Formats: sequence, C-alpha cells, structure tokens
Amino acid sequence: MKKIALLFVLTIAICLVSCGEKVDEIKNTAEVIQNMSEAGEKVQEANDLVEKKIQERKSKGDTLAMNFNDLMKYLPSTIDGYTASEPEGSSTNAMGFSFSQVSRSFSKTSGDNTQDIRIELIDYNASYAYLSGLAYWTNMNISTESTNGFERTVKTDIDNVFAYEKYQKDSKTASIMYVVAYRFILNIEGNGIDNIEVLKSVVNKIDLKKLASL
Repeated sequence: MKKIALLFVLTIAICLVSCGEKVDEIKNTAEVIQNMSEAGEKVQEANDLVEKKIQERKSKGDTLAMNFNDLMKYLPSTIDGYTASEPEGSSTNAMGFSFSQVSRSFSKTSGDNTQDIRIELIDYNASYAYLSGLAYWTNMNISTESTNGFERTVKTDIDNVFAYEKYQKDSKTASIMYVVAYRFILNIEGNGIDNIEVLKSVVNKIDLKKLASL
C-alpha cells in the first residue's frame, strides 16, 4: 500500500514539475496522501478492536444490551441549579438486534433566559453493524471553526472513549457526543447556554471509565 502511494506521489510530482508548479505543492500533495494512508490504517485497527470486544462479550455471555433500568443508574440524578425531569427509558430485543435507551432532561430559568440540558445514553451491545460503523467516525480528525462556533472531534484521557463537540453562538446551542468502548453512545445537548463548558461539567457526573470497562 505504501509503495503504491509513493509511486502515485512521484507521478504527481513529475506532472507538477513539468507544468512549472512550485515544489511546496508537491510536498502538500504527498502529505495529503500520507494522511489518507494513516487514516485507513487507524480505521482497520479500530475495526479489529471492535471485533475483539464483541468476541470478549460473547465469551462471557454478554450478548444483549443491559436493561434500561440498569442503564438509567448511570444518568446523574441532579445538576446544581437545575430542575430535573423524570428519567425515561426503553429496551428492545428482536431478531438479534438489541439496544436500550435512557434519557433525562434538566432546566433552569433566570429572568428571561431558560437553559435546558438533555442527557441520552444508549447501549448498542448487540448491534454489531452499527458498532463497526463507529470505527470510521472515531478515527476521523474533524475541526471547523467560525465566528459563530465550532465542530470538532476530541481525544479524551480515557481509553476507547471518543468525543465530538459542537457549539453555535447565535442560537446558544451545544452538544457533545461520546462513543464509549464501541458500545455506548452518550449524547449531551444544551439550549440557551453561553459556552460548551456547561456540558463538560455535566460529563463529570457520569462514570465514563466504568462504562468503558463493560
């Protein structure tokens, strides 16, 4: 694969030189191809890890998503200054497809400003096709920024936990999505908030390390 990429780079280099292009353009082309090759290798490594985790769970008889009542225990019961709604949840098991979903909302009103935070946690333990698809997303380095906000992938300090952050200033909306151990999806969304740090403080109330160990 690397030899093919190198030959491709050399071919492009010759063409560019013959057209009188600058050397730095050749360098940029080579870097793009190298990054694509490295991304492909990371995706394959992630797919291998997904398969390994699936087999480990199967060997332990862990082939279904946990019941929503157990999953609900990972949601925070309180957020300082916010009023909590009743948690909601459901579990579905059918034809080899298994997932559970729980959620809880929190709100706070100060003058004319209302802040809402919604937390959703999903267990996709037996949805193997979906889990494999996550391997691609978790190995994409995405970062866009403007005067109105940003979107970006984020590396966490917990093994096999990946994050994607988004914030928009004009609408005061933010979200963080966590992929945990290629099994759980944690979504935290906020409306009426001034910065994404509000959501990050909520994450500290959720035991991501324990989820990642399951």
